[in-house]
Amino acid sequence: MDIQKVLSDRRIIYFDPDIMSGTPVFVGTRVPLQTFSTIWKVKQVSQNF
Repeated sequence: MDIQKVLSDRRIIYFDPDIMSGTPVFVGTRVPLQTFSTIWKVKQVSQNF
């Protein structure tokens, strides 16, 4: 299962070449999906300590 496709189908993320050069962003924002992914990974690592 491709998470980006699921999120796009549910209109949670949006791809548009005119918005941040096509970087997947959360709908209604210019916050990239990668930012959330990075924060999630950092929180997961910090919880292991």
